[in-house]
Amino acid sequence: MLIGMIMLAVEWLFRLFKMSLSLPEAIPQLLARNVIHLTISMPTGFVSRRFWNTWTPGSHVRLSIPSIGLLQPHPFTIASIASDGNIQLYIRARKGLTQRLYEKTAGAILSGRPVGLKVHFEGLYLSKTPSFQQFDVVLLVSSGIGVTFTIPILRDLVQHVKQIEEGQNCRCKRIGFVWVVKHQGSFPMKNLLIVAELSWFANELSNILDTAYGLVAMRLYVTRDPEVPFTPLDNQNDDDAELEKPGYSVPDNVVPYLRIGRPNLPGLVQQAAAEAKVMGRLGVATCGSRDINKVVKKAVIQNLSKDMPDIYCHAEGFDY
Repeated sequence: MLIGMIMLAVEWLFRLFKMSLSLPEAIPQLLARNVIHLTISMPTGFVSRRFWNTWTPGSHVRLSIPSIGLLQPHPFTIASIASDGNIQLYIRARKGLTQRLYEKTAGAILSGRPVGLKVHFEGLYLSKTPSFQQFDVVLLVSSGIGVTFTIPILRDLVQHVKQIEEGQNCRCKRIGFVWVVKHQGSFPMKNLLIVAELSWFANELSNILDTAYGLVAMRLYVTRDPEVPFTPLDNQNDDDAELEKPGYSVPDNVVPYLRIGRPNLPGLVQQAAAEAKVMGRLGVATCGSRDINKVVKKAVIQNLSKDMPDIYCHAEGFDY
């Protein structure tokens, strides 16, 4: 009994120590589909900087915001990579802390007040997955906000493949990136698809396509209203110039990778397995709805064979 109480006290003291390391400021931004984008500058103190200076793709933090709930830490996946120099979180507002965070940010923006928030980190929790740099072929599957788990893996792989000539150890030769999203609706008076969720990482996807052509096979699936054809916003006629363009435009180099409808996930896993039979090891990561994760895991099992005896698969669930 006494030992248990001592261990509990030590655990809480350690939590308080980590929380006291710094009070960094988070800059919130409201995005499409009730998502808050938090950009958190890294602490400047020597001890704090050493403690928070690195993480691996797939890591998460437990975060609390004193102004809206000091004793309510929530886990959030880190959507940035360590070389960015800041922690970026994408939080979908649902209820409780996340809803209060959305309302506080919206209220500050509407009133013209500063929107910076002081935040506490209870801890930095590294990913349970091995480094995907050890796989020759990588398949990343996500839906909705689950992309915050797969996109840092993608960016980390692209970065390390570029650094191979500088002595970095990365086996990856092929990356399949699948993101299933929903669109917000049609552009007024036109059959133009407005994909709100793509706006979260439109610039990152565009940059990856510019710098990693031939390495990344990108597939972006839009699942609602498949009868509505997609037309790039920039292809409007001059007669439509007076119409205001929505804020969810898609970069030109991303447009060719949009597909209307649901993905054939078993077929995509089978294709990745076929490539891995030629190139080497296959690593699969999925972060989506329960159904998507289930289909991917089942497809991985079905592709195990004598000439492909080992496929690594990690399925990550999400709540926010």
